[in-house]
Amino acid sequence: MHGRARRRPGGRGGPARRRRSRLTTASGCLRFASNANVKLFHARSRLMLEVIPQDPSRDEYRQGGTLGPRYRHWRRARIGRRFRLFFRYDTRAKVIVYAWVNDRSTLRSSGSKADPYTAFARMLARRNPPDDWASLTTASRQDRQG
Repeated sequence: MHGRARRRPGGRGGPARRRRSRLTTASGCLRFASNANVKLFHARSRLMLEVIPQDPSRDEYRQGGTLGPRYRHWRRARIGRRFRLFFRYDTRAKVIVYAWVNDRSTLRSSGSKADPYTAFARMLARRNPPDDWASLTTASRQDRQG
């Protein structure tokens, strides 16, 4: 038997692999941690609850002229390459309003009708979300109350 791997009785993988498989299915943690949707949710949650609140005025959140000069006060945070989270903030009131995050139907693709910047500009033109601060905060409170 020199040079050949010896197979263990009881099938492939042995007891360690079977135990890991049971743990994965029992807790779900190992299996779900590598799921793309879970990774996206984790990145978005961390951004909204930890990163942006530290300093919503960071230069990296400025969207420049992508939405046009009328909407330069809107900020956006990048989530990976193709997702964008749009928000506004008021430093005096210490309030951040997260208005919209794109989904898989509006992935970032410059020049596309489904591009998140194009889609969000259309939403702003329809006044959903409202562009002025007072209306935006009122609408966000109504959404939160259900």
